[in-house]
Amino acid sequence: MGVTERTVFIDMDDIMELAAKEAAGGTRSILTAYIDPSPEHRHEAQRWQSKVNSGLRALTQQYPGDKLLERTVEQVRRELMKLPVEVRHRGLVYIRSLEPDWVWWRSVHARIGTRFAWGRRPAVLPLLSFIQRLPAVGVFVAWQDEVHSFSWRQGVLEEAEHWELELDTEHWRRFAAAAAPNPARGRAYVTHEDRFESRFAKLVASRFAELAPDVEKVADQHGWDLLLVFAADAVRDIFVNALSRRWREKVISNNGKHFAYIDVKELADATAEAVAAWRDRWEETHVNQLMERFHGRGKAVAGGQEVLDLLAQNRVERLYLCARMRIPGYLRKEDADAGALGELSPLRLRVPDGYEHAYEAEPEFIEEVVAGALVRGVEVIPLHGACADPMRAVGGLGAYIRY
Repeated sequence: MGVTERTVFIDMDDIMELAAKEAAGGTRSILTAYIDPSPEHRHEAQRWQSKVNSGLRALTQQYPGDKLLERTVEQVRRELMKLPVEVRHRGLVYIRSLEPDWVWWRSVHARIGTRFAWGRRPAVLPLLSFIQRLPAVGVFVAWQDEVHSFSWRQGVLEEAEHWELELDTEHWRRFAAAAAPNPARGRAYVTHEDRFESRFAKLVASRFAELAPDVEKVADQHGWDLLLVFAADAVRDIFVNALSRRWREKVISNNGKHFAYIDVKELADATAEAVAAWRDRWEETHVNQLMERFHGRGKAVAGGQEVLDLLAQNRVERLYLCARMRIPGYLRKEDADAGALGELSPLRLRVPDGYEHAYEAEPEFIEEVVAGALVRGVEVIPLHGACADPMRAVGGLGAYIRY
């Protein structure tokens, strides 16, 4: 079947470490590159290089005359060409600073999008979306007498455990009887067959119940956030019902799919589709709940500046934002007199008259919002596609507040 090579996964600790990094003196000195070759062209080196060159060139045009950016771009260009060839066939996150001198990079198997940023801090919003939409999932392919398990995370499918179940029915097969030519015996045949199927289903349920503790032990060891079971409906129901409530609640829909045999690529594709559908439903449900609380005047807000003000006051518990929405804004200057600004928060969508001297336009405004939330211990939820529409309509930001 083949086993995938050892992969280094991105986790929340990585993102928190990056979010805490900030250039000294509030100057732009950190280049972030997300490079995502399309699946059909992953092995075409020229296309990959063209995408890199195009992105870096557009970045220097966005900040004309920035000598530090120009030096960083040239250094990144040289370093990318020295990476192993196989790394350039996959998605890549590359973050580089020259002053001070440090680098952080990861190769990823799933789609991550292409983006280039130059700012005071690393651009982590795409990473946050990446780990939330591609969680650790326990994938099971189950039949009546056999169960295969796999671990799926961030687009990588790896074998976990395999169990074969003992279903010895030979000692009571004689009770099934054979079909008889006369109606009276035919009725008896149906009765025996029904009894056989009933006893067999109970036997399968018994074996799955015996297997459940081992399944849950493996799930704990792998740290799976969700479970996905591909099986015929009756088998899937028996398997899921054998699990404890804690794990039953983590089972997501398989979109009605099951496998007669295991094809690793088909299994990985089916898993990706099921997880994406689950996440879309999850985001839609949570946005609707937030908006209901907001309209019902509960502990929820939606909009723009009001959310940013509450964030500055450490009153936000969970922040929702549109992942692909470019929100223009302003950041308070490092040398600004905070005392003279009164209650004006450091992040502004608009600057009030008379305070223009204290703020400057921030092209990577949404990244400043995300970093400001993360360092305050706020849970940040990026929203995607149609799920983000209700939030986009009211300004792009929403939050549950602490008090």
